[in-house]
Amino acid sequence: MLTGDKSNYCVNWSNNGSHQYYYLRIDAGSGDLLEFSYSDAEWETREQAVPSVSEASARASAIKEQAVDFLENKIGITESYDKIDTSYRVYDGEEVGTLVYVVFYKPDQTAYVLSYHWDGTVMNYNSISADRWEERIEQEAENIAQYLSEDRGEEVTVELIHQ
Repeated sequence: MLTGDKSNYCVNWSNNGSHQYYYLRIDAGSGDLLEFSYSDAEWETREQAVPSVSEASARASAIKEQAVDFLENKIGITESYDKIDTSYRVYDGEEVGTLVYVVFYKPDQTAYVLSYHWDGTVMNYNSISADRWEERIEQEAENIAQYLSEDRGEEVTVELIHQ
């Protein structure tokens, strides 16, 4: 499989009995983990953990600490970063999105992105160029705003909160 400028292997594993799905993408040359995703049958339960707008900042800070630990101790990446950014979406200033993104920006313009549910469960890891991540997250916000506006019959604004 060829994604961007890296040849890679994609490994999918499914447990149909428990509805758990794992997806891994590994660099064919170096063997580095480029991406993993996990999904399970607990999505609706995890959505109930979404905080209010006033609670989101504190919860995002706690998830950032978890992400640092996860990257170092579960994935085995211990590097220095230019910055670590935590972000989440807010719809019309009233409703918080279901995911928190913790982005580790490296000096070489690579970004390690960990996507979390608000209950602290990791959903996705991705090694991506910083520019590509910024484009992707902005495009997703535009797409979500368009979808929600059409679904609700009124314009919905999507703000990406960074901390």
